[in-house]
Amino acid sequence: SIRLAKYQLDFSALAAALAQLKQAESIYLLGIGTSGVVARDLYAKLSRANVRCLYQSDPHIALANSVYLTERDVVLAISYSGRTREILAIARQGKQKGATVIALTRDEDSPLVREADIVLRTPRNESLLRIGTIASKYSTMWIADLLFLGLVNDSCEGIEQGIVQSAQAVRIFKE
Repeated sequence: SIRLAKYQLDFSALAAALAQLKQAESIYLLGIGTSGVVARDLYAKLSRANVRCLYQSDPHIALANSVYLTERDVVLAISYSGRTREILAIARQGKQKGATVIALTRDEDSPLVREADIVLRTPRNESLLRIGTIASKYSTMWIADLLFLGLVNDSCEGIEQGIVQSAQAVRIFKE
């Protein structure tokens, strides 16, 4: 799944996405279900690296929050199917507000692809009706991790102290 994603990834789209994310005032992360797991993981990593981002697992609250999007923000919409109504509604709201919309989705034409300014495609390695979302989750997570690494690569030394301090802060729960 990751090998397939590596061969199918459009690296110019990845570079364009990173350029937009690096200049964003805020990054709005969207995902529901397994895509929400990926969005939540990316949110946790970016937050620890002091990147201003928002993730809300409740799509109604996420839609309500999206009214504050501006042209200085980026919406990263994660949806394997590209057809999740809640994600589409928020992506459309972002587009109306002038935000850049990046879709991380399956390799096919979908409503989300049509809304997006930049599309990062994952392989079509699972059907939409599935018991588990193993291959699609790992290929989507891999691309999200590439985005994370690309965002923090230039500032690793500057964020190291913050990551150490955040680890120390949560250590009180482990004693």
